[in-house]
Amino acid sequence: MALKYQAQIGLAIAAVFICLNVLYFGFESAIAVRRIIHERQRHPGSIVNAQYLAPLVIVLLGGILIPFLFVGERDHQNSCSKNVDADIAGRGIRFAAWAQIGVLLFVALLGTFHNRATMAKEIGAGLVVTHLSLSIALLINRQYGQPTTAEMVLGSMMLDAQNSALSIPLVTKETLAARWQVVITVVCQGFGLALLGVILHEIGDGKFVVCDCRCVAVAWWGDAGAGDGNCDNALPFLHIVRRQDMRALWVYYSCRLISYAQSSFHSLMNMEAFHKAENQPQGEGILNGLTFPQVHPEPRSWLQQLIFKRKPKSEYEKYMTTVSLAYLVYGMFAITSMVAVECAMAKIKPGGVEKITIGQAIAIVVAAATILRAVWLLHKVRNGGWEVPPVIEALTSGCSGRQN
Repeated sequence: MALKYQAQIGLAIAAVFICLNVLYFGFESAIAVRRIIHERQRHPGSIVNAQYLAPLVIVLLGGILIPFLFVGERDHQNSCSKNVDADIAGRGIRFAAWAQIGVLLFVALLGTFHNRATMAKEIGAGLVVTHLSLSIALLINRQYGQPTTAEMVLGSMMLDAQNSALSIPLVTKETLAARWQVVITVVCQGFGLALLGVILHEIGDGKFVVCDCRCVAVAWWGDAGAGDGNCDNALPFLHIVRRQDMRALWVYYSCRLISYAQSSFHSLMNMEAFHKAENQPQGEGILNGLTFPQVHPEPRSWLQQLIFKRKPKSEYEKYMTTVSLAYLVYGMFAITSMVAVECAMAKIKPGGVEKITIGQAIAIVVAAATILRAVWLLHKVRNGGWEVPPVIEALTSGCSGRQN
């Protein structure tokens, strides 16, 4: 019953997030459509406020609902003695993923309040390399190796975490100004998502179930694995196995496709404007025609917004580093998948993850460089302008006013 209960919980939570992501993308699309129709840079008012608040609401609900994905114990044996490819789920690979995702979120958070919190471009480029490396390792193992369900489930979780985190650099002005990196990141993300869909389909069909790992199911969105119908050791092992309930994972996969469409749309539509603005002397290039509003729009008072209908000019140098709060949603999905990886590793206890490989060594070097960049960033942002997004400022001032 635990597996069935977990699948139902995962399905319900995934359905909530896909609805919220559709609404969020709809708000952002409404801004772009309105500007095209009116052919003027008017401040969309309530639509903009909804766009600011949408990621905050999604992350708040995520903090409440996502822990339920990992509640409850399974009714059957969850271990798998087969070795797992260290280039897929080794300690070095996981450490590098945690470091890159954590630093990207840290940089994006600083960039929400600061105009010099850069380096997201370099860290994002490193994540592209590690994501492609993991994708190639999964492809080779799937095609020429003897992968188990445990190995492919862990690999798909890692792949999803990295894939979601790749959207974070796409909401920073430095990355948006680098057109080739935007295109490469979008293509890399699309390839990773396509591979993830293929692996999930094959997991659901029980293609990777082998004799000594026939009974593996771990918490992710629902339960990912072979399914409890294959756990009776009294029954002879058959190639045709009982399929796992994958509905929750497919709903979540659809949610990830929407997030990918959202980040790709905005990054591809806005990269030319940021590229031209960055190349102007002394960072005074003007940003026009963006598909999302500024996180720090000016003028900031409601009276000024009523008087000045025309959108004010936005200089690239003074523009906050992070141009959208969508990174909160991307980071939430990435962290959820990484937590699922660590929980699965603790339950399955696979072998081979401590093996030192070239892939793990490269990942550790990349992680170390990422952490050093984060330390340097703290020194760099001491100078420059700090600013609080107006919606957050309005919320905090409103709460303090009520208390008074």
